[in-house]
Amino acid sequence: MSLFPSAGLPQLDNTLGAWLLGTFFGTLLQGTVYHQAYRYFRLYPNDPMYLKLWVAAVVLIETLNTALTWHASYVYLIKNFANPIALLGAPVWSMSVLPIPGSLAAVVSQAFFARRVYMINRRYTPIVIVAMACFLSFAGFYIGLSIRSLKVHSLPESLKFSWMASTGSSIMMAGDFLVTSVLIFALRKSRTGIPRTDSLLDLLIVYAVSTGFIICIFNALNVAFAFAFPNNLIYSAFSIILTKLYANTLLVALNTRKSLISRGIIGENETSPFMSTILRRQKASAVVIAHRNTSEITSTALPSDSATIELKMVSEHSEPSQVALNRDGYPRDDKYGSTRGIDAAATV
Repeated sequence: MSLFPSAGLPQLDNTLGAWLLGTFFGTLLQGTVYHQAYRYFRLYPNDPMYLKLWVAAVVLIETLNTALTWHASYVYLIKNFANPIALLGAPVWSMSVLPIPGSLAAVVSQAFFARRVYMINRRYTPIVIVAMACFLSFAGFYIGLSIRSLKVHSLPESLKFSWMASTGSSIMMAGDFLVTSVLIFALRKSRTGIPRTDSLLDLLIVYAVSTGFIICIFNALNVAFAFAFPNNLIYSAFSIILTKLYANTLLVALNTRKSLISRGIIGENETSPFMSTILRRQKASAVVIAHRNTSEITSTALPSDSATIELKMVSEHSEPSQVALNRDGYPRDDKYGSTRGIDAAATV
């Protein structure tokens, strides 16, 4: 399907039409980003500052993405109303720049989940490195696409580089699949036989599968249309929506903690399903007593200003013991963290 119909004028349905639909749906999802961000800052005022900055960065980048998509829509649909020939000129700068913040938002969001896999167990470090390499490669392809688009003199010419979008998205999809698969594997492997703990793990597995499945669908559509129809803008609609899905996935992961507490799945001082092994250095130390045949968990945190409590889920083959953590969050007899269980912790 070409950008040009038989009459020689640019088609609008698979160019501006696709772009406008992506902008509309992206704006709707941007509203959910704002809502989730508002809930996060209201519900978790005691979260670490770096996590608040992480959320703020995602929100600001997504706001920029939305502004760029609307600027391009305004230029082509309002300033050049009834002038489809404008599509034959150089692409508007906002359309060319959009791949940079768009890819950055996706990488920042997915880096959070890659870090979570890393903190679950340090032996997953090589997998996390591969996943992060995929994410950064994705950003590299999209930055290259943006640079190329800024140098061309017509929109049809810029579409010759759509292969960079399809290749980058394919690599990103591989990284997403890798992180989601490892997370599900780790959660399933950490089942303890304790009903309360296993119900929490089952919920986390369902969450990981559902969110990862939605993202994979849109990523696959993005890749498929970019490969199949490189000479139009249909794939761009999925790209616009996809960046919003990444941001919403991160924010929902953080905000679901309170919901689990209210439903009685986890207690006020227990672990969060979506934050992994976070211990505020030099401000807290914790002693956790875990008994193999009971779900009772007691903890002492010092000082009281720290809202983070470390939970050590001991495997069935380990002896019931008191696990002392150093101020870096590792058991004192293990520099790299235990590999006999899964670490899960939270900011509450």
